Order: sequence, then C-alpha cells, then structure tokens
Amino acid sequence: MNKLLKVSSLLIVLTFLLGCSVDPEKKANKLYVTAASQLQNAAKEEKTLELLESTESKLQDLISKYPSSSIAVSLLSGQAKVGGLSLQELQVAIELIKKQKERLVELQTESIQLKASNAAINEDIKRLQTDPEYLEKVAREEHGMLKDDEMVFDFKKKIKEK
Repeated sequence: MNKLLKVSSLLIVLTFLLGCSVDPEKKANKLYVTAASQLQNAAKEEKTLELLESTESKLQDLISKYPSSSIAVSLLSGQAKVGGLSLQELQVAIELIKKQKERLVELQTESIQLKASNAAINEDIKRLQTDPEYLEKVAREEHGMLKDDEMVFDFKKKIKEK
C-alpha cells in the first residue's frame, strides 16, 4: 500500500511538472520562429504567395491560440516584424501579389490574342504579296478600286419620285 501511495504521488508530481513546463510563451515563440523561417524561404522559392499565406496563417494561429503572449501582442500592435514585415504589411503584400498574379494572367491572355492577330495579319500580308487574284479582290471590295476601263453603277440607292 505504501508503495502504491509513493507511485501515485510520483505520477501526480510528474504530471504537474510536465503540465507546468509547457509555457505558452515558448509555444508562441516556436510558432513565430517557424513563420519567420518560412517567410525567409518564400523569397527564395517560386511559391511565394503560398508561403506568404501559410506564414500569415501561422501567425494568425499564434494570435488565436496564445493571445496573451508577448509575441501575439507585438504582432497585433505592429511592433513585431517577421522578415522585416509587420503582420499588417504581410497581409498587404499578400493582396498585392494576388492582384499582380491576376494582372499577369490578363496580360498573358492578351499576349496570346495579340500573337494570333499578328499571325493572321502576317498571313494576309504574305497573301497580298504573292496572290494577284487576292490582291485584286481586296482592292475592289475593300477599297472600291476599278480598272481604267470600268465604271460602277450603284443600284442600291433609291431614286426619289417627283
């Protein structure tokens, strides 16, 4: 019985010590360090937006899980910087990158359309330079040109009755 009491007491003491040794500041600092290192890697990788969003998510987790920690308070007040950016600046950077990616897609689409248009124009130019029948057709239909011995009669116009 005495042995059982000692083992139970030892377990209670160990549980208490382990429970007390988990300091919220340490956990918050660990999340901060993880986010900061991830932000440093974002500059080196092509998946910058995803890493920035993940970093911002980790910082938001830190704030929600450990709101009274000094690092959470510093992040919310803008005093703490991660990779040289405050949380607010990080959020602005994420939004800017999203807008830039959208604009890049728009420009790429426009570039593809312009290349197709240029290809069609170049094909038309080549045909005008090499196909005399096509050249004559374009001259007549689009520019109203006539041969020297030709006349145009326009029957589409209505004659006013007197």
